Amino acid sequence: MDKALVFTNDGDVGIFGYKAFFLSNEGEMYCRPTIVSPRYYFKLGKIYAHSENTVELGVSGFHFCKKFEDVFKFHYPAGDENVVVCPIVAYGDVKFAPHHAVCSHIII
Repeated sequence: MDKALVFTNDGDVGIFGYKAFFLSNEGEMYCRPTIVSPRYYFKLGKIYAHSENTVELGVSGFHFCKKFEDVFKFHYPAGDENVVVCPIVAYGDVKFAPHHAVCSHIII
């Protein structure tokens, strides 16, 4: 199934997917910062809303993959970084590309 729909606790319709995170030496999950985005830290079971008003593939928002096998096409360890992949639910403003997507809200 390409897209699995799920319902969030507040009644929104979400998309099931996978997101890769880097794992710090202290065991914290984070995304690598970019020129336009700070380093975000994440915890299992939490809900996050992107701070910007818009999401754009490759630029802003929470990026994820619809299929597990696509995750490492976009996210891979560099040097001594460890990577962990988690199932997520994406909702809000969601934009799709063939192998990845971006959203404004995410449940880890």
